[in-house]
Amino acid sequence: MAVGFFLLASCDFLPNDLLNPAHARYVASGDKAKDRRQFEAYIFICNDLLQPYFDDVNTKCRLENPTDSCDNSFANSMAIAYCAADLVDYHPGARPDEFTDSSSF
Repeated sequence: MAVGFFLLASCDFLPNDLLNPAHARYVASGDKAKDRRQFEAYIFICNDLLQPYFDDVNTKCRLENPTDSCDNSFANSMAIAYCAADLVDYHPGARPDEFTDSSSF
């Protein structure tokens, strides 16, 4: 969580006032490089937010199925990517898969 907070506090392309719900989401500008940096910053934030949930699911799986594989790394990666993409308000005309097209990962 510390990495996510640091990114929110230090990056000039993130909203300045996240206490205001209107500023909690980034509005994509249409500048692909800037929007990509924003998305990548949200990847770190979403990873920090979701990691406790992933750890809990993994622990429960290992307790219930000690002999089975509990590897959900692909699903976890996709959940993080979709979390980050959901935090971006897309500019008009953006593709719906602007950041979640699997060929771009």
